Amino acid sequence: MILLILGVSLLSGCMEPPKPEELIAKTNDKYMMKTMVKYIKWGSRNPNMIIREVYISQLQGHTNFSISSALNEYRSKFDIMSEDMTKDYIKVAKSRGNIVKLYKNSVNEVISKATPRGFSLEKGYDKAYYNLDPAIIEYNKKNEIVSVLVQKHKISRLGNMKNYLHYRYSEIISGNLAKKLEYVIGNDVLSNGFIREL
Repeated sequence: MILLILGVSLLSGCMEPPKPEELIAKTNDKYMMKTMVKYIKWGSRNPNMIIREVYISQLQGHTNFSISSALNEYRSKFDIMSEDMTKDYIKVAKSRGNIVKLYKNSVNEVISKATPRGFSLEKGYDKAYYNLDPAIIEYNKKNEIVSVLVQKHKISRLGNMKNYLHYRYSEIISGNLAKKLEYVIGNDVLSNGFIREL
């Protein structure tokens, strides 16, 4: 089973991300990209997205025999707020004098559906889940959205086998892509989903 997990992990990482200097040159948010580019682990070509693929099944040391067991195990074992990428993202946002707010899973879902997916889905074998983690949003002093950190999940079935592989994609969305969110996310969604300022 471990060999199977490692083999799929190697295959999933075969798409090399662009070089850091290329992304920094093209992004609208050079400060965020410069400080967080170290987390990129996926082949996104969008300079306003920092995508980190985390192979949850490998961290757990096993695959799951159902989607519900994969979701339940993730919820019981993982806390995005305790992870280094989240902590660094909050530090970067605050270091430039901005405000950072924490939102419920429902906001993570709305933002995730309104932004490009950093991964592909194979019809019939893959399913995406967007409501497993909270969302974090960075605002400037004018209360404008500067960036967001959301979590998107993919759970894949291994062909006809009864095994499921779980991946998480931590995505920082900034620049022009983040600004557009103000036009697609309702104020009621944000107010109802607000937890606290960080």
